[in-house]
Amino acid sequence: MAEEEKQEVAEIKGKGFPISPKIIIPAIVILIIVIASGGLTALGIKQKPEVLGLSKGAATLQAEADKLVAKVSKLIDLPTDEKPTVATITDISKLADQAFFKNAKNGDKVIIYTNAKKAILYRESENKILEVGAVNISGQLQATSANFALYNGTGITGLTKTFEEQFTQAVTGATIVSRVNAAKNDYGETILIDLTGQRGDEANRMAQALGIKVASLPEGENKPEGADFLIIVGKDKVPATATPTEAQ
Repeated sequence: MAEEEKQEVAEIKGKGFPISPKIIIPAIVILIIVIASGGLTALGIKQKPEVLGLSKGAATLQAEADKLVAKVSKLIDLPTDEKPTVATITDISKLADQAFFKNAKNGDKVIIYTNAKKAILYRESENKILEVGAVNISGQLQATSANFALYNGTGITGLTKTFEEQFTQAVTGATIVSRVNAAKNDYGETILIDLTGQRGDEANRMAQALGIKVASLPEGENKPEGADFLIIVGKDKVPATATPTEAQ
């Protein structure tokens, strides 16, 4: 999203427009990560008052949203301490590349709880929940169903353990299968390697969330077993108080 679009979103959000069940997707910038299918997706929403269908009035719109949420609450436990945003999918073709919407069609609803970081895809005509995901508005990425190996590419004790704390804040649902020393200890930058060769888009998103780069497996480094991704932690992730030594 361009910088001016981000500013527009912030300005519109700050004006407190009422929640509309007719929001055209995409609307505010959020990330929805599919839990059930183990995939990753982003739901971009750019709110524009002229396309929200606000003519009904805030009270009517909220009543419709509350009625829908009441139906869904009979199928799944929902947060009770916040009002969700309820959106209607009006052009599924624009969401064809999003894993969260793989089973969706026009007319389906998306119920978004920003505080609870939860999103639900619901088909009212069938009274059926199609997908449940986690929402992250901070811009960080969350991942599921992926195994990671961490290599210490420096001579700093416990660096992969320190990095793992940062990693788990930005990427959730992932499994760390190993933490060992890299073959070399002079890596200046931390890199992420897609060991499958088929998850490049996912690798790019995770790298962006972690503030690192995507690269190929360096020459001389062994491919870890049981891992989908490898992260070689470089000197750019070394804490200022670290002491040089040979350990992972």
